[in-house]
Amino acid sequence: MTMTISPFLTALGSEGPPADRAKDMDLYGWLIGSWEMDSVHYLHDGTIQKCNGECHFGWVLEGRAIQDVWIRPKRPAPSTMYGTTLRVFDLGIEGWHIIWNDPLNRDHSRQIGRAEGKDIVQLGNDSRSENSMALH
Repeated sequence: MTMTISPFLTALGSEGPPADRAKDMDLYGWLIGSWEMDSVHYLHDGTIQKCNGECHFGWVLEGRAIQDVWIRPKRPAPSTMYGTTLRVFDLGIEGWHIIWNDPLNRDHSRQIGRAEGKDIVQLGNDSRSENSMALH
């Protein structure tokens, strides 16, 4: 089977950030590429779920944003999570607008991401809870 890249994917993808934004993009830019992941979920009843998965990060929107796809477990197994994040740097707030969506699980969140020392801190709301969350 021959796969061609659609005009949509060509318009979405980018080789990297524009020169005038490159430094601002460093906070998440190091993630560009494909990764394998191991996840551990601690459920409310004390049960622990472990699963493998894959993540793919790329430059999008002429390099002005970073988008990713998170898949759990690794393909070709049937998905239990299949979502995407769009991260857009905003010079006005000196931070990142982060929007996560996993339509399979009806899970979504909005966050603001910033560097705090050597850490990345993301603050926002999680659709699975009415409480705010912080990721370090």
